[in-house]
Amino acid sequence: MGVAGLPLRPLGEMRLDGERCALYQAPLPESWRLGPEMAGLLPMTLQALREQALHPQLADWLGKQEEARA
Repeated sequence: MGVAGLPLRPLGEMRLDGERCALYQAPLPESWRLGPEMAGLLPMTLQALREQALHPQLADWLGKQEEARA
């Protein structure tokens, strides 16, 4: 997700699908209007998202459709 001008707070790094990812936290801009599905996912950590069974549409967006069916 691309963001600009937000006050980012570094949280560290983790590996996601073998790639090193930098983690940051920032408040969402007030102009963003999120549906209830996204509002529920945003506070979750990457680890928590990994541990959950992915919704088929979310899995497709993340390129994990086959893993979600397994």
